[in-house]
Amino acid sequence: MTDSEHNAERKDEEKTPIYSPQLPPEKIPGYQPSPYHKKSVFFAILLSLLIPGTGHFYLGRTYEGVIFLGVWAALAVVNLVGNSINNTFLAWIASTAQFVTGIIAAAFAYRYVQEYNYTLQLYGAPPRWAVPS
Repeated sequence: MTDSEHNAERKDEEKTPIYSPQLPPEKIPGYQPSPYHKKSVFFAILLSLLIPGTGHFYLGRTYEGVIFLGVWAALAVVNLVGNSINNTFLAWIASTAQFVTGIIAAAFAYRYVQEYNYTLQLYGAPPRWAVPS
């Protein structure tokens, strides 16, 4: 084989890319479908707004979910105590803090679901914090 034949063969190889937008992923050599699925931004925020911490459980961030849920539950108890002793100011403070806790939990859940989906798209696997050890 002469050098010109070898160079012509190499140019033909360079013209056929391994990945092409027209080529479906199943046809790419070595393609393995990911067993993981994207998480829903809407669902994570909804869970966190209803009961702070549950959106974090949905995303696999258990420790943060326990912290948000614990703070929210403690504030619910303070709210109930304030209502039972007819202390409206204490009940108002506790219910406002519960609302703020829900907003903060939803904001964190939004950030974490964005990170989860981006990492899944980029690497084909979820972030390390989402994989149970």
